[in-house]
Amino acid sequence: MMKKLAIRNWYALSARACVGLALMPVILIGIFGSRFSAYGPIDFVDMPLSPPTPEAMFGTDFEGHDVLSRFLHGGWQLLGVAGLGSLGAVFIGSILGLAGGVFSGHGADLLYRVLDGIMVFPPLVLILVVMTGTTDSELAVLFVLWLVLAPPVARIIRVAAVAISLTEYFQAAVAIGTGKFRLLVQEIAPNVVPQILALIPIYFTASLSLATAVHFLGYGVSPFTPDWGVMLAENQSGLELQPWGVVLPVVAIVAICVGVNLVTDGLTRRYLDQSVHM
Repeated sequence: MMKKLAIRNWYALSARACVGLALMPVILIGIFGSRFSAYGPIDFVDMPLSPPTPEAMFGTDFEGHDVLSRFLHGGWQLLGVAGLGSLGAVFIGSILGLAGGVFSGHGADLLYRVLDGIMVFPPLVLILVVMTGTTDSELAVLFVLWLVLAPPVARIIRVAAVAISLTEYFQAAVAIGTGKFRLLVQEIAPNVVPQILALIPIYFTASLSLATAVHFLGYGVSPFTPDWGVMLAENQSGLELQPWGVVLPVVAIVAICVGVNLVTDGLTRRYLDQSVHM
C-alpha cells in the first residue's frame, strides 16, 4: 500500500514538474527572441493600435510598432535584471544568515533589527522610496531588489543555521575548540546548500514581479525601451482596441513564474520524499 502511494506521489510530482518544464521555453523566447524578430523594436509597421494582419501577427502598439517584435525584443533585459536580482539577494542574504547562525553579540542583534525594519515596509513601497532618491538606472533597480529581497533570505538561512548549531556533531566540533569561521565553512554552510538552491528560483519569480512593476512605473528604463514592463504601461490605454500589447507580456511573465514555481515545487518535494525514505 505504501509503495503504491509512493509511486502515485512520484507521478504527481513528475507531472507537476513536467507542466513547469513545458512553460520554461518562454524564458528562452525572452532571452533569444530578438533573433527571430521580423522587425526592429522601433520600426513603424502600420497605424497605431491596428488589429492583427499577415504583416503584424499580433497587430501594432500605440505607436504603430509590431507588437510581436517588441515582445521578442523586450524580455532579455527584464529577465536579466530578475536573474541578477535573485542571485544577488540570495547570495547576500545567505552570507548574513550564515553569519547570524554562528556569530552573536550586539553587532549581530543590531544587524537583524535593521533587517527587520526593512521587512516591515511593503516591498514595492520601499523600492519606490529608494528609487526616487537614486539615479534612474538598472544598477539602482538591482540595488533596491537586493535591499528588499535579501532580508527574508537572511532570516530563512539563519533559522537553518541555528538548527544545525544545536546538533550533536556541531556541539562536538565546538567542544574540541574549532574556530567559528571554520565551523561556518565546514559544518554549517555545506548543510544549508539545499535550502539556498531552493530559494534561488523562488526569489527569481519575486524579483521578476518586482522588476516588472518598477519598469511599468518608468524606473530603470528609458521611455519606449522594448521591455515587457514598459509594454504594459504603454499599451494599457488601448487595451480595449488592441489587447495584444498587454496580453503577450502578461502571459509570458505569468507562464515563467508558474513554470519556475512548479518545477521548484516538484523537485523540492521529490528531494524531501527521497530524504524521508533514505
